[in-house]
Order: sequence, then C-alpha cells, then structure tokens
Amino acid sequence: MKSDILKKALALLTAAVLLVGLVPMGALPALRVAAEEPPEGAVIHVTSAEALAAALDMTESVAEIVIDESFTVTGDCTINFDPDHIDYYRETVVTVSEGATLTVGEGGMFGSFWPSYEGDWQTPPNGRVINNGAVIVENGGLIGAGFDTNNGEITVKAGGEAVCCNENNGTVTVEAGGAYNTTQGGRAVNHGLIDIKEGAVMTSRFGTPVVNEEDGVIRLDGTFYCGCLHFDEDVMLFENYGEVSGRGSVILYELDHENMPVSDMDALIEKMMRLLGQETRFDNWEDINIFRQVVASNCEELAAALTGERVVAGELVEGDRDTFVRITGNIEVTDGQDLHGMVMLLVPEDVKITVADGGSLSCGIRNEGTVEVLQGGKLSTSMGHQIENNGALLIREGAELKSQMGGEVFNLENGELVLDGTFYCGCYGLDGNDVFWFDNSGTVTGGGSAILYEAAPDEMPVNDMDALIERFMRLLGLEKRFDNWEDIDVYRQLCVFNYEEFAAALTGERVVAGEPVPGDMDTIVVIMQDMEIPENAIVDTMAKIIVPEG
Repeated sequence: MKSDILKKALALLTAAVLLVGLVPMGALPALRVAAEEPPEGAVIHVTSAEALAAALDMTESVAEIVIDESFTVTGDCTINFDPDHIDYYRETVVTVSEGATLTVGEGGMFGSFWPSYEGDWQTPPNGRVINNGAVIVENGGLIGAGFDTNNGEITVKAGGEAVCCNENNGTVTVEAGGAYNTTQGGRAVNHGLIDIKEGAVMTSRFGTPVVNEEDGVIRLDGTFYCGCLHFDEDVMLFENYGEVSGRGSVILYELDHENMPVSDMDALIEKMMRLLGQETRFDNWEDINIFRQVVASNCEELAAALTGERVVAGELVEGDRDTFVRITGNIEVTDGQDLHGMVMLLVPEDVKITVADGGSLSCGIRNEGTVEVLQGGKLSTSMGHQIENNGALLIREGAELKSQMGGEVFNLENGELVLDGTFYCGCYGLDGNDVFWFDNSGTVTGGGSAILYEAAPDEMPVNDMDALIERFMRLLGLEKRFDNWEDIDVYRQLCVFNYEEFAAALTGERVVAGEPVPGDMDTIVVIMQDMEIPENAIVDTMAKIIVPEG
C-alpha cells in the first residue's frame, strides 16, 4: 500500500537522477577515444572534457569511461538516455580515478538525467558514476545525477549544485551558497563525512531519505531541508544512527501538501529532536535548531505566521520562533505594519518582498529573489536569525538595514546588495576578538552609509573600532576614505551619557586605514541621557549627533 502511494506521490514530482554503481571491468579491452567506434564492452580512458563528451555520445555499448586526468567541464557531459542510446548505456560506469580532479564549471553538467527518454521502459537505465578522486562543482555547475559511491572528495562551491551520493565513504563539503540534494529513488547513505557549511543547503526530497549510518558524520552549520509526507502515518526523510553536530538548522517541510499532507508536524519535530539527541528546545544556541515550514502568499498570512503559541516537546513555543515561512507571492509591508518575530523567511527566485515607508520587518531571511526597502522602511535581523542574501537586497535612500540580536547579514556569492540607505552593523568583543555581524562574498554597490555600533557595550565592549572599520572597508572593496562621495561611507557610532564623554568623542585625530581622520568626521554620537553643554563650551565638529526621543 505504501509503495503504491509513494509511486503516486513521486509521479507528481519532477526529478533529475543518476543511478550509479560499479561493474567489474574484468578483462575488457581498454583504449583511448578514437575517431572510429570502439568495440562493444570497451573501457575508454579520457583526459579532457571533449573526450568525455565524445565517449558519452558513443553509439555502441561502453562498459566504463575512466577519467584519468584533471580537467574542467563547462558544457553538457551527461549520459544520454535516448532511443538510440538506451540499450547501449544501460550498464555504463563513469569513474573519476584517484589523483584526478573533475571540475564542473559554469554551464557544466555532469551525470545522467532520468527520464530524458520519454518512452515506456520495462526497467530504467542504470548509468553509473563512481568517484575515487576529487569532484569540484563551481558557481553555475550542476551534477544532475547521484553518485553510486564517493570514495574521494566532493566540494560544492557557492552557486553550484550536486545531488547526493547513493553511498558516501569519503568527504562531501558544501560551501556557503552551495546545494546538495537527494535524487529520486534509493537512499542517500553516509558512511563518511558530510560537511554543510554556514549558508549552505542540503535537501531530502523526491521520497529519498538521507541516512547517516553508525560510522557517518554530518556536520551541519548550514540548513537541512528535511522532506515529510503522510502514508498510513507521518514520515520524514531522514534517519540517523551516527553523529550529527553543528549550529545550523533543520527545516521540516511537506513534500506534497495537496496529496499527502502531514497530520502532526509538531510530533515530527519531537522525533527529529530524539534523532539528534536533543531534550530541550532553544535553551542552547549551540544546538541545531529544528523548524517547521509554513507557506505565506500575502501579508496577512505572513503576519499570522509571526504569531501564535504552541507546546512542542513539553516546551512553550511563543511567537512561532520555530517556524520557517516560504513566501509564494509578492508581499508588501505597508505603513504602520510592524512585523517582527523569530521566524525565518525564504524568498524564492521571482518572488519579491517590499518594505514601504513606515513599514518594518524584523526576522531571519533567506533571499533568493528580491527584498527591497523603500525610503522610510526598516529591515532588521532578529534573535538567532540572520539575513542570507543570494538574490537582490535593495536598501534605497532613506531606508534602513540593521544587523542586531546576534543576527548577521550575509551577502553570498550570487548576492547583490545595493546600499543607498543606512546599514547599522552590530559589533562586539569576544575573547579578545572584535566581531561585526556582516560578511560579503558577493557584490555591494551604492552611495549610502554603514554605521558600526556596539551591540553590548557593557557586557562585550569592542576593543578597537578603527580596526573593524578597516576590515569593513576591505569587505566593500574600499581602499580610500572620504575621497569619493559616491562610495559607501563607513562610520563608527558611540553612545555617551554625560558631557565629558560627549566632548571626548568629538576631539582628537586618528589614523584609520592609513588616513588621518580630523574632527571625527566618521563618528556618530548618540546622547543616551539628558545632557547640558556648559557655559562658554564650544562644540564644533564634523560628527553627527543623534538625540533620541525622550
């Protein structure tokens, strides 16, 4: 019964698959790619992308294609299952040899796609890939196939995508902005190390679970989207018998809400907690956080997702702090709307969130589409959640972006941050090291301002704000200060409580990034208490002074 339901569910999903394994070569003849067709059962050794593509287009049965040397694929190098090739390539093995590195560059595709042939198969083809060396997937590269066995190293860089190995005995590293996803059929079994870096994604989908065996290690500092569905009972596509560590997130989502809706997602959250060895929720920020996914297509549904109260695993969950919201339609946060919570939003490609004048949005965001903050609008991180931009993040003149409460702003490799407004960037000192809540691997443009402020001046004061200014400049690619008013200007913010601190903040000359800064022209002073300027005192400064309400 479950098998029939699963087949029905999988028929509703679109998949790209490589079914892999190893066929012994035995005494099969080995030869290089030649102009004429090789004999049936040949082993072809290739040393270039052109030779690999040619071998994959052979019209006779090939037992194995061996990649002997390192090269980069920037075009279509896939096993071609069409009417002319299906019988010939049913058992073909593609092997990356030990010591060789196959790089899948921008526009490159490697593996096999099923079903690229639309015929009526009695049995599916079984083209296979095995890695004994190294495979690197770069920005714009795709492995649209599942390795049967990885005995070497797989690295997925920002903007790259690979499907999971059927069996991993080696190391898989997914860097920030990269994706590692299961394919249709089988199981993605791990006996080695899967390292999902911060800002990277792993997904179980299409009915295929990720299975971490006793000797397997999953280091999760990024995000694992765990598919869930309902047969006779609720099921999630993850099993763990080994070690799972990290500070990332697990997001439980419904694979098919229309046909197989989950009946009790909170119970699956508790099951996931047991698999990860967690007894309590949210008490330890070092733990992996577990979320449920809901869908919002308009501002009303988004506002509803930010509210509510439940009991999960015996603990009260206020404000849906364990909720992950997938945005499915364009949303505008308008004047007077203050949406804030501890949720994480996913903004997919081709979807846009707009924060208009007088509107405010404070939460975690994973942006693959567009987030625009108009003049008078405010966007900020929330406790424990960051803003990860892999799309377009547009902060218009007069708008505000703020990293706060431990939530960092990440501009990933494919991210475009246009900063014409003001970015308030939180800073703190920890174990003698100064840290700010911003990182940039993408593109940052604009003529706005970045203001570095101490997030916890009493508990974790910054030791050297000028050094943080220099680091921030390097992230933005700025070499000089104040020479070009078209550039983003970087400031420090100081909070003062009396006139003596106020006067000290406005005097003196410093050298920042190799340039003298006279008159504290890069300083913003916030008056924290009522203050009187003494008689005959003269305040003459290029600093900006902020007098808050009250």
